[in-house]
Amino acid sequence: MTVSVRYCTSCGAEVLKEANFCKACGESLKGTVVAEPGFYKGRHYTEYVDEVQHLIRENKLEEAEKLLIELVSATESEAHQNNWGVAPWYYERLAVVYRKQKDTESEIRILERFANQKCAGRARLLARLEKLKSR
Repeated sequence: MTVSVRYCTSCGAEVLKEANFCKACGESLKGTVVAEPGFYKGRHYTEYVDEVQHLIRENKLEEAEKLLIELVSATESEAHQNNWGVAPWYYERLAVVYRKQKDTESEIRILERFANQKCAGRARLLARLEKLKSR
């Protein structure tokens, strides 16, 4: 049985199913959504692109890494639920973050995780994985 979780669309805090207001920010919970595949903190993973780009541009790599790990999971859950391919952009951005952190092991791991997913247009990232492994 799946437990439905709600999140405040204002601040992203998890809220009780029967709550009318968010305990974290006080906003009305009329706009909360039930977590479903493809969502993280009440927003679809595609709504985080600008935030990810900003974090990387500002060199906030640890924050970008944490967010991207969640978004990779969201794209995978949606892909598996709908029998689709994953969105490769999130894996690629996470690999970039690991490269900037000089963390080759983690870069290989995320690219291997991508390699195990169904996806069209995989060649570029798979070539990158092979190049890293051959070093």
